[in-house]
Amino acid sequence: MFDFTIKAYIRDLTNLRAILEKAKEWQVSHKIADETIMNARLTLDQFSLAGQVRSACNFARNSSAVIRGLESPSYDDNEKTLADLQARLDKVIAYLGEVTKESIATDLETRIVPLTWMPGKGLNAKYFLEVYAHANFYFHYTTAYSILRHYGLAIGKGDYMGQVDIQDLPK
Repeated sequence: MFDFTIKAYIRDLTNLRAILEKAKEWQVSHKIADETIMNARLTLDQFSLAGQVRSACNFARNSSAVIRGLESPSYDDNEKTLADLQARLDKVIAYLGEVTKESIATDLETRIVPLTWMPGKGLNAKYFLEVYAHANFYFHYTTAYSILRHYGLAIGKGDYMGQVDIQDLPK
């Protein structure tokens, strides 16, 4: 579970941070205003770039708390620039970096995670991590990537995936 959640989130949030670094350079070279890039979206009824990055961070942060049986810290949603989003990513990556395999709760199969938007309802912690949080994290991560790609940032699958651990086949 640690590798599936924490290690994967650290890797992918680090990749997203690098994508935002490329986006900052692109933003400057194309003279794109902070407000324009932060509010960019694929469609009117989806979150903006800022909202997508915040949501990816929130699912990773909340997963980190759930996997340890803790309350998740709350962060203000007040980022105005790509640098601000990178700072948020740094904060979440550091928080995830505190998680150890030994700190994972042993009650994931039985504990219920309350759903804040559905009072009186919840999800099994293991299901919350493996299905709900995992799918939502990648939805928001992919959408942030897609927004930037859609508007012309020259990024590709290598940026999204980052370094791949390729190994030699046994002889």
